Amino acid sequence: MTDLTAEDRDGVPIKVGDTVWQDGGTHPVEVVDVDPGKDLPVTIRTASGLVHGFAADFLTHERPESWARLEEDVGKAEGEHPCGYFGLEEFTCNRCPVGATEPCNRAMAMDIVRRAKALAGVDA
Repeated sequence: MTDLTAEDRDGVPIKVGDTVWQDGGTHPVEVVDVDPGKDLPVTIRTASGLVHGFAADFLTHERPESWARLEEDVGKAEGEHPCGYFGLEEFTCNRCPVGATEPCNRAMAMDIVRRAKALAGVDA
């Protein structure tokens, strides 16, 4: 195991033990080796245990957007306050990521619409 670093497509260093996503993939993978001297410098392990080499710029630390992720995030606020949708575990307006400029339910709904449009490739 080499444990050197390479950078993902966003410029974030990739290290052994990191969780990353393959370009276009929706399932996380684990980094098990990094060797910038190799043609495919990042070795990843999938949830099923398969091991593959990858070019670093085909990996990202950011979980990609998907219809499944959008549906999962909507479920976080179902029957609850929108704080769960925005990643907050408790009802607290002083840490609200959308600020006090619009009601929480509207901010959540507009964010869901924005994300859905982006997934569908719609500008309007």
